[in-house]
Amino acid sequence: MQPRNAATAQCSHRGRPAGWPALHNERVDTRRDVAVVLSGGGINGVLLELGFLKRLRESPLWPRIGCIFGTSAGAVTGTSAALDRLDELERFLFSLRPEDTFRPQRLWRTPLLGLNDYTLPQTIAERLGDPTELAGDATPSLPVIQHAARFVEKSDGVRMDWVLLLQPTSPLRTAHDIRAAIERAGKKNCTAVVSVTEAGHSHPYLMRRIEGDLLLPFRDDQPEARRVQDFEPKAYLVNGAIYLTRRDILLEEGSLYGDVVAPYVMPRERSVDVDTEEDLLLAESLLRRRSDGATGRAS
Repeated sequence: MQPRNAATAQCSHRGRPAGWPALHNERVDTRRDVAVVLSGGGINGVLLELGFLKRLRESPLWPRIGCIFGTSAGAVTGTSAALDRLDELERFLFSLRPEDTFRPQRLWRTPLLGLNDYTLPQTIAERLGDPTELAGDATPSLPVIQHAARFVEKSDGVRMDWVLLLQPTSPLRTAHDIRAAIERAGKKNCTAVVSVTEAGHSHPYLMRRIEGDLLLPFRDDQPEARRVQDFEPKAYLVNGAIYLTRRDILLEEGSLYGDVVAPYVMPRERSVDVDTEEDLLLAESLLRRRSDGATGRAS
């Protein structure tokens, strides 16, 4: 789950809603050295964790939370905390009637199924929707983002101008990167701002294909390989850290890009996209080095 203050702005309303990063020279406390781990537990778990998170929100530890991990009920309360919507979750829970959570079983079913039927999942599906088609392992990101944007617009009664996607597989992205991408969108007449990094040794000129036992250029017009520093034009990789897309492009054209995409160039050390165990180890090493550097500067 994304850190609470590292861009709680998953979707942007008109202007800058509360929780969006500062756009100018405001000082931002980047210390995020607290993690919260939440377990399951059904409706009782949700109620218990809601109370815990509300008390935690009143403590000095709240601004220092960098990660929230949750399973089952913990995922519900953790997501609400990350989006600063604990009060909304509380109102929803207090609106539930007993039969919305547990419904008495018919007498003939009690020997096998117990006295009560757990009906909360059905209640949530009726009130909030149940997009089961989005729950698969192979579901692409685009329909999930579209669903989230439409849900926020309907539930909050707003119409967004931009939607910001921050994938958790880019843990080295910083608040500075997010602010800079938002500023770039405001200065450019573009349909999207997408983060990239220099391709380096992944430059297309170095790509080859194998046919039989032969190594051949990937394209027929591909020049012979030479020093990466000499390749022109420079090539850039989409690093997956930031997708800032105009609402109409996302919802009406079904794209994260559109026709006029402004790049936001990030250095390679902040462009690790965690897809393998090796990527995770590299990200952990870089984060540790960043933390050690911040500690050294503070002392």
